Amino acid sequence: MIDSLWLTILDALSLILTRSVDFLRVVGVNAYFMHIPHMKLM
Repeated sequence: MIDSLWLTILDALSLILTRSVDFLRVVGVNAYFMHIPHMKLM
């Protein structure tokens, strides 16, 4: 029973990690592309 509980917790943690990594990647790419025109203007 403890093993299945640990597996469920690990699955939830891995899912949260992948979601947060995807979110950070999208935010980083958007910020990167938004900074390019400002740098060209300066």
